[in-house]
Amino acid sequence: MELEQAAMDRVSRRVSLQAQQKAEEGPRLRKRQLQKIEGALRRIEAGAYGKCYVCEEELDARELSVDPTTTRCENCVEE
Repeated sequence: MELEQAAMDRVSRRVSLQAQQKAEEGPRLRKRQLQKIEGALRRIEAGAYGKCYVCEEELDARELSVDPTTTRCENCVEE
């Protein structure tokens, strides 16, 4: 019975830590997404939106429709 309780306590602590990590991760993810959106808006204003940041080739419109904050073409991402 004591071993069972100890195992439950460990599981409970692990679940609690995971919940805490997720709660802390949310604001960081939102901040990062906001930074990406602001970067895309700056690129639009500068006339550089839709071009690869590395090679300056036009980005695939399908990629931009999936993620409008995309900054690199497939070739430059793979390198």
